[in-house]
This record gives sequence, structure tokens and C-alpha cells, in this order.
Amino acid sequence: GAASGRTMKSDANGKGSWVKPHLLFEDTTNVNIFLGSGVGGSTTTATNNTVMGAYAGEDLTTGYENTGYGQWALKNITGTLGNTAIGHNTLSTNVNGNNNTALGWSALSGIEGSDNTALGAGAGGDNAGGSDNVYIGKEAGISNNGSGNVFIGNETGKSTTGSNQLMIDNSSTSTPLIKGDFAA
Repeated sequence: GAASGRTMKSDANGKGSWVKPHLLFEDTTNVNIFLGSGVGGSTTTATNNTVMGAYAGEDLTTGYENTGYGQWALKNITGTLGNTAIGHNTLSTNVNGNNNTALGWSALSGIEGSDNTALGAGAGGDNAGGSDNVYIGKEAGISNNGSGNVFIGNETGKSTTGSNQLMIDNSSTSTPLIKGDFAA
């Protein structure tokens, strides 16, 4: 009936209604674990995913072996694989990128590429299509859209464009302590 697979929730006045459960362990066939409001609502054949946080993994349909913890983490992924997102809004717009790792508030939040690693609040946040990047530090490489970059230090490479760059510093300066070009 109407209550099948649902739990009872009451409002402030004690009026009850049947709702989808916030904790879903019923997906034993595909071995997914979902915890949170709006989590895993689009899942079809997704397998071996662990997603926790309000609206985390909301659009996940066929992806596998993804891990997301935090509100909106992995929100828009569909058929991706091997992504790890820990923190509010991490990897939230990633639809097709694989093997990305993001740790920190909004780290890699705008990424569509694959094989990126970000550690720090906002690190690599606005990189829409880049792949094979490493961002370490708050807002490191936040506006860079290139590939093959390594930015280490808070705000390092924050406004830098291009690919195959190495920058190490502790600010958004255009003359970092260490700067290199992997393509040279």
C-alpha cells in the first residue's frame, strides 16, 4: 500500500504522514549505503556506493564505487566511478569525471574532469574541465581550468590559467616561491 517502504513522520502538531526513509539499507542487491534527506533518490543500477549527507549523491543513477560525505557532496554525479568527496559541496557538479578526490568545503565543487586531487576549502573549486591536477591548500587553484597542474599552499595558483604548472607559495602572488612548467 501507500506505506510500503516508507516510515511515519510527524509534524509539530503530531499529524503523521508516510515519507521515504532517510536511512536506506534496503539496496542489498547493489550494495549501496545512503544516509540523509534526498540521498540516492535517482539510483537505478548504481553499485558499491556510500553516500551520506543531505542531497549528497542525489542524481546518482549508474555510478559505482563512489564515496561522499557531506551536504551536496557528489550531488550531480550520474554514472561516475571511483570518486571520493568529503565535505560540504565537494564534487557537487561533477557529472562524468572519474577518480577524483576532494577533501574540504567546496573542494572540486565545479570539476567535470578526472583524476584530480584537492585538499582544502575551495581547492580546485571552479576548475570545470581540467584533469590530472593536484591542489593543496585553501583555494589553491580555485579559478584554474587547466590540466596537469600542481598548486601547493593557501591561495597558490588562485588566479592562474593554463596547464602543466607547478607553484608553491602561501598566497595568491604571481611570483610564487617555487614556480615551474612541466611542459618546458
